[in-house]
Amino acid sequence: MTVACTVTIAKLGWETFQSRTGTVGGEVLVLPTIILLIYIGWTARKEWTSLIGESEAKKRYEYGDSATYKG
Repeated sequence: MTVACTVTIAKLGWETFQSRTGTVGGEVLVLPTIILLIYIGWTARKEWTSLIGESEAKKRYEYGDSATYKG
């Protein structure tokens, strides 16, 4: 769904760019904005997976720690 929306926005920006007779406007910023959003999403995914990985490792440690008998 995200890809479909991105393609639709890019098409609208391109059609607006082609229909202009004067100088370009905000439609020039559509492609850089899409690139920036993809980069931010990619970076956020890396951060999220590392955060989840650390959380899972901590949970496993706590579970293993509580399962041992310390008597």
